Amino acid sequence: MCTSRELKYIEWLKKSKSPYVGISLFVFMLLLFLFVVVYMSTHIHIQIFNDSVFIWGILMVGGVAFFTYKYLTRKIDHDIKNLSFKKKEIIIAYIFYSDDVESGSGMLYIPILGHFFPKLWGQKMRRIKRYYIVSKEGVRYEINNQDYALLSDKSSCHFIYGQESDILVGVEL
Repeated sequence: MCTSRELKYIEWLKKSKSPYVGISLFVFMLLLFLFVVVYMSTHIHIQIFNDSVFIWGILMVGGVAFFTYKYLTRKIDHDIKNLSFKKKEIIIAYIFYSDDVESGSGMLYIPILGHFFPKLWGQKMRRIKRYYIVSKEGVRYEINNQDYALLSDKSSCHFIYGQESDILVGVEL
C-alpha cells in the first residue's frame, strides 16, 4: 500500500522539525560555554555559578531538545512504525498547472550601492511549474509532475494519508 518513495517523503518531513531542536541545542551550547568560561577559568566561587546548577541546566536543555523532537515527530514515527496509512477517494473536477516563481530565488537588481554594480549581485527569479488537482468539492491539491502526467485523463484518484499524522504522502489511481 505504501511505496518506498512515500516512506522517503514522510521521513523527509521529519527534517522540518529540526530547527526547534537546533534552537534548544544552541541554548545547550551557550550554557556549556558559560559554565566553562565563568566557573572553570576563575577561582572565585560565585554562589550563582554553582556547578550543580549548570550541570542540571545543561542536562535539562539537552533533555528538552531531545523530547521536543520526539514530541513533534511522534505521529510521523507512529505512521512509519506501523505502516498505517488511509486512502481517500477524490473525484477530480479538473487538473491544471500554473507558472510561478520560486520564493527566495531572486535578488534585487539594484542593491544598496545603487546603480554602481546593478547586476553584480542580482539574479532573476527561477520559474517553476506547480501542478494542481481540483476536486468536486472545490478543494485544490498540489501534486508533482509525475502524478500530473498520470492523472491528466482520469476522473478520480485515491490520496494516501498517514493514519495518525494526517499528512498527504502519495496519490494512487
